[in-house]
Amino acid sequence: MVSTTTSRSPATTTSKGGPLPPQAQQAVAGDPPPPVPPVAGDGGPPPPPPGGPPALPAVAGACHLQHYQ
Repeated sequence: MVSTTTSRSPATTTSKGGPLPPQAQQAVAGDPPPPVPPVAGDGGPPPPPPGGPPALPAVAGACHLQHYQ
C-alpha cells in the first residue's frame, strides 16, 4: 500500500517542480537582504540591556549567599 502512495507522489512533485525553481530563486535572493539588516539591529541592542541588569543582581546575590554559607 505504501508503494502505491509513493508512485502517485511523482505526479505532485512534477507539478511543484515547475513553479518551485523560479519561486525558490526569487525568494532566496530577496530573503537574505531584508532579514540581514533588521535581524542584526534588533538582535544587537536587545541582548545587552536585558541580559546586563538581571545578570548583575543575580550574580551578586548568589555570591553573597555563598559567602554567608
